[in-house]
Amino acid sequence: KGIPGPAAGSLTNSATLTAAELAAGELVTIFGTGLGPTQGVGPALDPFTGLVPTTLGGVRVTFDGVAAPILYASDKQINAIVPFTIYGRATSKVTVERDGVPSDAILMSLTDSFPQVFVSGAQQIVVNSDGTLNSVTNPAKGGSYVTFYMSGLGRTNPAGIDGHLAAFPLPAPLIPLTTDDPYKILYAGSAPGIVEGFIQVNMQVPANAQGGFNRVPLHSGFSDTTVGLYIR
Repeated sequence: KGIPGPAAGSLTNSATLTAAELAAGELVTIFGTGLGPTQGVGPALDPFTGLVPTTLGGVRVTFDGVAAPILYASDKQINAIVPFTIYGRATSKVTVERDGVPSDAILMSLTDSFPQVFVSGAQQIVVNSDGTLNSVTNPAKGGSYVTFYMSGLGRTNPAGIDGHLAAFPLPAPLIPLTTDDPYKILYAGSAPGIVEGFIQVNMQVPANAQGGFNRVPLHSGFSDTTVGLYIR
């Protein structure tokens, strides 16, 4: 049985829930019906491997037959991580299996990097240096740093391990994440104890940054995106 709903729109980048190209380690969300258990099941580490499991609630997701770590499975939604091992392919056939019964495959394009910043609602999740959310009523100070979170930055060094919780030495994207002066990327890489593929970015705000809403460019190889933040 095929994944219900528009085939082209049924697999998205988890950060933005918009149409995606696939990159190694990218967090993705599949929408549909009949995908998994009626009561959603969250992640539970495999007690033998210590990894995020590739089977959850009777659900598997495969990329060209390679099983993906699954973070959440329900009737209408699955959150999974693109296996690092499919890097280098031009396309991948993505299949959902429920209790051993496969869906029709979704053919997706692959790329080295598809950087996306996680959002909540319509706003990107940016955290000020004091741990509070950046917003129009709570802007960052010039000269401080902000933290935000991304997915889709591709392969890492050390090499990513599917479903592994990041530990030192922390994996960082092979394609460095950069921005334009006078902003500075202080750190872009895995966060300790969080599954690999989820990237934390610490960025310094220029001391003389213009107040108000600033949209800062982010570069990852041939792929670009932006992060927006409010500054005093």
